Amino acid sequence: FLFASAEHQSPDLRPKLLITYRLTGTPTPFFTPQPTPVPSGTPKTLILQQGNNGYTGCQDTYLYQQEPDTNYCTLNMWRVGYRQQYTAWLHFDLSPIPANAIVTRAYLQVYATGWGGSDIAMEVYRVLRKVNACAATWKQADANTPWGSPGGNDTSTDRAAMPDSNGTTAGISKWYAFDITMLVQDWLNGHFANHGL
Repeated sequence: FLFASAEHQSPDLRPKLLITYRLTGTPTPFFTPQPTPVPSGTPKTLILQQGNNGYTGCQDTYLYQQEPDTNYCTLNMWRVGYRQQYTAWLHFDLSPIPANAIVTRAYLQVYATGWGGSDIAMEVYRVLRKVNACAATWKQADANTPWGSPGGNDTSTDRAAMPDSNGTTAGISKWYAFDITMLVQDWLNGHFANHGL
């Protein structure tokens, strides 16, 4: 499957992260062992998409097993699938989200532009290490920094063992959405470093 790139594709088709949140309210006046922030106010929705309202915080690339030393960050599409020979990396800078936000929904949306004729199951994983979009290859996450396992597949150093979201394709020329609400909140809370998906 081919998906529109963040940098080099029609702005309307670029990957986006749709986040709905509320700001935290005043905690209850009595003691609790671990106070839980209380969402208050009207929900707000933020769209993080390269070029949308001046946002420039999205990067992406893909890795290809048959060309293990090649970087693809300058192409207008990225690929996933074909017997797991392709994998993609995508990162959104979350700094436009207020620090006191409680995320009620967060969906990664990607636009499918082409395919090899068969639908595929796709999984979205949290990346565990720093990645350089324009230096990453099947062998390396960054210049002179190899993946724990080629293609970023080591579940102790490269990516989480369990997917944060999944879905199955059903043709092209359409958007696919992946629910990553809990992951975005964990990134904002600092439970995990945001190294992308």
